[in-house]
Amino acid sequence: MGIIKDRLLGAVGHLTGGDAAGEPLCAFCGKPGDAVKHLIAGPRVMICDECVAICAGVLADQDETWRVETLRSLSEPAE
Repeated sequence: MGIIKDRLLGAVGHLTGGDAAGEPLCAFCGKPGDAVKHLIAGPRVMICDECVAICAGVLADQDETWRVETLRSLSEPAE
């Protein structure tokens, strides 16, 4: 989990792509960067903090092990 978390945090702020005007957009909900708190950039798409929260909620509801492991990893001090 630490590697993924580091990669995601490293991608924040390196926004590329977006709509025709060059405005960064969430690939899931379509909201522009100025309508959300954070956009996380992937290789070809971005996802906003609101969609990440929804995805985390879905995973936590469907997989108890994932929820427990994620909560544990988030509470561990950074290396």
